[in-house]
Amino acid sequence: MTRMRSSREQDERRGGPPALSPEIEAIADRVRRLLPSRHDPERFHVEKDEIERELRRLARRSTR
Repeated sequence: MTRMRSSREQDERRGGPPALSPEIEAIADRVRRLLPSRHDPERFHVEKDEIERELRRLARRSTR
């Protein structure tokens, strides 16, 4: 009996999924590290707003 391969296994077999652009990877890293700070609570919201602006800029650029 042939077993079904997961999409991850299929991607690995084909050489893996295409790499994300370095900009998107950097944003993903920033999101992963984004935490509120009791010492500077405003910093969390400033960083969150910056990430949102960058994502919207990339979205606009990708639709052109």
